Amino acid sequence: MNEFFDSAKRSIGEAVSRAGWEAEKRLRMSAKQAEIDALYQQQDKITAQLRTAALKLYRRNALSEPELVDLCRQLDSLAHEIDAHNAQLTSIKAESYETRFSAPAPTPPPVNGQASRPPDDGNQIIRCPTCASPVRAKALYCRHCGTKLR
Repeated sequence: MNEFFDSAKRSIGEAVSRAGWEAEKRLRMSAKQAEIDALYQQQDKITAQLRTAALKLYRRNALSEPELVDLCRQLDSLAHEIDAHNAQLTSIKAESYETRFSAPAPTPPPVNGQASRPPDDGNQIIRCPTCASPVRAKALYCRHCGTKLR
């Protein structure tokens, strides 16, 4: 019975850990998206300034390259920064949760429908002969499919 509680405790701990990681990931994604949105707002502001400056120069027949270079340079810089932030956001979105508990090494397939068992250590992991899920060597039943192991 103690085995069951230990297993349940680990499972709950892992679920809480994963939920915390997922929440932290969402926060990082939201923060990164907010940064990207702010950069887009800056880009829109500079684009509006560029449009206004170009229109003024055009109306005075004075449109020349030097007046627009600085605004264009700022727009180009913002575009690169937006690309970098979008790449970071994509990277955050692609992250996956890696369990802290490493999976046990594969065990040989069961012989004659019996679960394979390592020597006498109750903390050892075996594979269920029915579904191949990892179970403790001292477990009476598979937690996944319910197969009787002893």
